[in-house]
Amino acid sequence: MASGNYSADIEQILRGSARLREAVRLGERMLPEFEEKIQQTWGWWGDEYGDDPYATQVGSQYRKEYEGVIDTLRAITNGFTGLVEAVADEAINVKRPQDDALDQINDESAKGGVKR
Repeated sequence: MASGNYSADIEQILRGSARLREAVRLGERMLPEFEEKIQQTWGWWGDEYGDDPYATQVGSQYRKEYEGVIDTLRAITNGFTGLVEAVADEAINVKRPQDDALDQINDESAKGGVKR
């Protein structure tokens, strides 16, 4: 890239955006899959509402960790979603000046003039 010039490959940006969208889809599937699988172990520690101190301690810790995992999965998905949106916006921001320049060139060519 020469000094003062800016160029970008729009198709490359869009391909990157498509890959990121796939990562978002995977992230969106992780949460329900995790919730489905975690149900298989829910309550294995015993009756925490009785007089079992182990069950009370473990149940409380289990729910705290469960919420932490849910929050983390949501944060990851939201982060990727924001990144996808930013990449798409960047593609638009790069494409707009290219389209404007091409339109100006075509307009001048149609007029038969040459800008110098």
